[in-house]
Amino acid sequence: MACGTKAVLSHRSAADLWGLRPTATRLEVTVPEVHRHISSITTYRSRVLGAGDITIKDGVPVTSVARTLLDLSAVVRADDLEAAIDRAERLRIFDLRAVVEVLERARGRRGAKALRQAIAAYHPSTQKNELERAFKRLLSMAQDITRPAFNALVDRETRTIEVDA
Repeated sequence: MACGTKAVLSHRSAADLWGLRPTATRLEVTVPEVHRHISSITTYRSRVLGAGDITIKDGVPVTSVARTLLDLSAVVRADDLEAAIDRAERLRIFDLRAVVEVLERARGRRGAKALRQAIAAYHPSTQKNELERAFKRLLSMAQDITRPAFNALVDRETRTIEVDA
């Protein structure tokens, strides 16, 4: 609201709202025109936010998941982007077709190359790190242990949490 009626939550803040990454430390919004500086808000300017790039989530105008991934690709490391894509997939909000459409409109946009590379290299995985891989190897040696689900999403009263195993 502080940035005008056409401002939408974007970048890390949008990824936070979608549940794709940890809580953002600073509010980030995208606006269609230059706006006054507000010290507690990082603003990005974009003249190319289409109707498919904007939605409402929990009453908040926010960039779509596909557009959020594009914005995120310009401001986070490659492994953080891959983790966000994986999380979107596990939350069942990832739409490859929508990402491709966003990328088609993003010619020359900062982050587009990184998102293309992340999508091309993406392999859904239940193993987030070496410790989980080691735990799986250990379980495979045990005879009488029921295999757990890894990185399962569990709904709680107020939010969805991720359980390692």
